[in-house]
Amino acid sequence: MLSATGLPESVLINYICKRNLPVWPEKISENWMAIIISRNRTTHTYDEKTVIKIVNIILEEYVALFNNFKEKMLSMQKAVE
Repeated sequence: MLSATGLPESVLINYICKRNLPVWPEKISENWMAIIISRNRTTHTYDEKTVIKIVNIILEEYVALFNNFKEKMLSMQKAVE
């Protein structure tokens, strides 16, 4: 599938992941890019199967990523206080 830039999504993900901050493991970067791709796919999706699939991914994977991000940010905040 092509991204908004016209590049294949895999090329775009690889480009962004390789230039991400060194403190973030590549798998984490790929997961965050997957969130962006899912968001882009749902913007104008009217296919119920696609929507259901993405909702399940949100509930099974993305919620945990956001919770982990929240905990990481809270621990970083405590470290500087």
